[in-house]
Amino acid sequence: MTLIALGAGGGMPEHHADGPIGIHVLEGSIRLQVGEDEYLLDTGALLSLPKSVVHSVSSAEGASFLLTVALPVPVG
Repeated sequence: MTLIALGAGGGMPEHHADGPIGIHVLEGSIRLQVGEDEYLLDTGALLSLPKSVVHSVSSAEGASFLLTVALPVPVG
């Protein structure tokens, strides 16, 4: 779990995660670009993506969100 804060006009360029992710917007709103799809997530919104999905994040007015990446735990 990682708390991410974006300033006004901030963002993260295209990237992917090695596990499924969950995004919970704590304050403000973010724009999530997934391929040709675009999601506007406001405070309180939750969204999940499967592993390896390329996406980018931006916020016009600034926002904070909790990012959770679920990675497999080695057994043994």
